[in-house]
Amino acid sequence: MADNLDRRALLAAGIGFAAATTTIGISPAFAQGDEDVHALDQSTEVVKGPFVQPELGFETTALDPVISSQTMVLHYEKHHAGYYNKLNKLVQGTPYEAMSLVEVVRQSKQQDLHQDIFNNAGQALNHVQYWETLVPGGPAEPDDILKAAIDESFGRFDVMVNQIVEQSGSLFGSGWIWLVRTPENKLSIVKTRNGNTPIAEGGSPVLNLDLWEHAYYLDYQNRRKDHVRALLEKSINWRVVSSRFQDA
Repeated sequence: MADNLDRRALLAAGIGFAAATTTIGISPAFAQGDEDVHALDQSTEVVKGPFVQPELGFETTALDPVISSQTMVLHYEKHHAGYYNKLNKLVQGTPYEAMSLVEVVRQSKQQDLHQDIFNNAGQALNHVQYWETLVPGGPAEPDDILKAAIDESFGRFDVMVNQIVEQSGSLFGSGWIWLVRTPENKLSIVKTRNGNTPIAEGGSPVLNLDLWEHAYYLDYQNRRKDHVRALLEKSINWRVVSSRFQDA
């Protein structure tokens, strides 16, 4: 009898939990511990401050079907805008108000008590760099200068693409994958968690891809690697990447 009661209690608890999760409206696409669902809850009203979200530079429909308009609107107008709004609130009355976004990232990274500022500044900056490298129907391959660096570092362009794709699938949770110029003028693949960036440590990234679920889940569900491959093969502005490599 006791076993039956315990079993019924467990079942009741399970039903109660299921009902609770339905009631509070957890979205299956974003019900992950590392996903920044708080950005969706933030007001769409722009918070005035020293940091202004740049214009996107292309229509939200421009990257379809690699990235759908629905994802672009959510990503740019809600998530990215949310980081700017939160950052402007956090820096009010602090020395960070007078800094550039890059300076805020580097300075706040060193302060344990300023991690909220670092997280939002990092995400604001990471997305700016990300949008700049996306282009509708971009060139299929890099120019000769960047291609030479890729060949020296990875052997061939397609080998680099495959390595980026595979490593993107191995990042646990949310974050970014980067192509970074090394001091030896080669290229290296780097992964960072959450809003971190190689720039915080003085690195020289030339390409970054967003591995947070909000960047791909509506279009690819759990197929993160398919999303990354589609971007690399169809939607990267390799001219921008090459320019960053030469300027780094």
